[in-house]
Amino acid sequence: MADEKVKVIQLCNLHFTGPGFKKSHDFSSGQALKQVMGAIKSTHLPATNDVIIITGNVSYDQTVYSYIRAWDILDEANIPIYWMAGRHDNKDRLQTVFSASPGLRKFSFLSTAYWDLIAFDNHDWAHTGVMFDQTSLFELAKQLAVSTHNQKRIAIVMAEYPYQQQAEPSLNLFFNVLRKFPSVKLIMCGNTTERSTLSYQDRYIESCPQARYHYRQGRGGVEFVCGYKEYLFAKDSYETRNFLFSPKK
Repeated sequence: MADEKVKVIQLCNLHFTGPGFKKSHDFSSGQALKQVMGAIKSTHLPATNDVIIITGNVSYDQTVYSYIRAWDILDEANIPIYWMAGRHDNKDRLQTVFSASPGLRKFSFLSTAYWDLIAFDNHDWAHTGVMFDQTSLFELAKQLAVSTHNQKRIAIVMAEYPYQQQAEPSLNLFFNVLRKFPSVKLIMCGNTTERSTLSYQDRYIESCPQARYHYRQGRGGVEFVCGYKEYLFAKDSYETRNFLFSPKK
């Protein structure tokens, strides 16, 4: 992409399920995603330099049916949608279903005029016990070196929020790699109800609202919200904005 400004819409935790799966709190994943996609289309689209990145957890029960349900709604966006698997996903089933659509693409790398967005796959850490293994970090370092050589600012995109207690043993390895590349300015992640923006070591960690729903403390007590995040990448900086709604039942 040669555009000087590129808008990225981030979605996470769509949490679709198959028939017979009990709905949490009676919130429908289909209704929530239709609500979110409707807001995206009415507020942002279409624009030739817009893309959507899904950072994991398209499904909750990992059924083919759940991925087909999500595909039916996402395929109406009419702009490129890139996806990554999250810890609740079956990556093979997700890829099998989404590969049938030319508009749904597995995310690995996106280059703009001034920024490179690089995927880091940590979706399986809950099963392996390691969020940042040395082999994956070595491959990441090679990609970071190329983007740095090309004088790009860098955003690393991952499904899982890095600051989780179980990830601590490998977390230092990850940030030791990043210390060698000050051009990494941003880490984009999903699957969290933690702080939306966290500053650490001269870079920012941005997390995304969940597309189905999550809890937050409101004026009247705990409330449910769903939504998405917008990034606007420019030459020397980026801007973000969270869009939140009350999910429909």
